[in-house]
Amino acid sequence: MSGSSFVLQQQYGLDEQQCGLAFGLGTVGLIGGTQLDVRLLRRATPGHVLQRALLLGVVAGMVQLATAATGAGGLAGVLGNDSLAMATVMLGTMAPALAVLLLARPEAVGAGV
Repeated sequence: MSGSSFVLQQQYGLDEQQCGLAFGLGTVGLIGGTQLDVRLLRRATPGHVLQRALLLGVVAGMVQLATAATGAGGLAGVLGNDSLAMATVMLGTMAPALAVLLLARPEAVGAGV
């Protein structure tokens, strides 16, 4: 995360405004994932939501890693593919589900010890 602006500017030639837009799109994905989590938790347990989001996030991250490592598609391949969006949305989905699980069992993380 901290080095991404350097990579986007030096490797792909983005200016500051374009980097800001890239980060903004990531933020929209995180917020969208959080909103999706609210709906999913009405239908499934937090454990199921977390498991599925983690699995999808890992798969999407691996696709994103392969895309970046091979350079397939250049900048559009790195920023414009669905795997980056999926990984970001799944990250936004995992955080609230994990918080629900931890709040339900504070002893699991050593709280109150």
